[in-house]
Amino acid sequence: IAIYSLARASIPALGSRAAFIGLCIAVTNQCIALYLGRLGVDTFTSQLHCIVVACWMSGRHKQLVWLCAVTVLLRPSFLSVAAVMGAIVASQIYSSSSKGGGLAGVSSLAAEAAKAAFACTACIFVTDSLWYGRPTLSIVNFLRFNFFEEGAEYFGTMPLWFYGDKLLLDNNILVTVGGLLGILSVGRKAVYSLPSLVLIAVLFSQPHKEYRFLYPTFPILSLYAGAFLHILLPKQPDAEARHLRIAVVSLLALAHVGSGLSILLLQAHVYAPHASFASEVSRKIPGGSTCLCTFPWCSWFLPPACEKAVFTCVYEEFFPGYT
Repeated sequence: IAIYSLARASIPALGSRAAFIGLCIAVTNQCIALYLGRLGVDTFTSQLHCIVVACWMSGRHKQLVWLCAVTVLLRPSFLSVAAVMGAIVASQIYSSSSKGGGLAGVSSLAAEAAKAAFACTACIFVTDSLWYGRPTLSIVNFLRFNFFEEGAEYFGTMPLWFYGDKLLLDNNILVTVGGLLGILSVGRKAVYSLPSLVLIAVLFSQPHKEYRFLYPTFPILSLYAGAFLHILLPKQPDAEARHLRIAVVSLLALAHVGSGLSILLLQAHVYAPHASFASEVSRKIPGGSTCLCTFPWCSWFLPPACEKAVFTCVYEEFFPGYT
């Protein structure tokens, strides 16, 4: 639904054929297919990112600021996206000659953004405080741990070019290369990609990098990859050139879809023994002595002779009760 809403909202800017091709590229990208069906902060952030851009494209600015406020609280790095998007939207409203434009329109949007930020932060504060049993705002702890105390570096620091190969891994190559070529080819319509490009630049600059942090940018890049393939489709009557262009676009599309499906099948094949083993052992160990790490594919089982296990969580200092 999130990707469809994004593709549908892009029709006035990019055209129906480009939107349809972009939708097909997105749903057959293995990253999008794997993470959008899961429960987790990266999934919610990516879905909200799609809907935020859809609201922007369709001019629903009030919904836009509220969704941005929620997304920033889920993933603070989205603040860079919200800031760029807000600046562009404000300039568009300011230069608009229609009713609701000009300085009054910008002031109204700023007031709505302040209201959304306050209301969402207050809700998070209440739920955090009830959960932890003391006044707590988890996003403050998150920012302190990750940025001011450089806690994220405990999980490893990566070189500047770490994301370079990730953007070209598997069948991301059409999403990334096609998306960038599409952005360069559509002129002023590329404005909707700027927040995502800024997010990629911010992620490149951070010492700690993870592949999943890129996920929210893939649907937007897929949309512009669709615009690029649409531009490649023939428009001239020359039969030979027409057939050549159709062949090139068909080959790229089939390679993308085929590699995406093969990777999804490979993932299912690789992790099937893990799931089967976990199910079998859980049935045979008395009391279900199963110990799981944060990630379900990094699980292990305590031997019968083990009577006590002690483990810690790096977040315990900042989020009491998390462990």
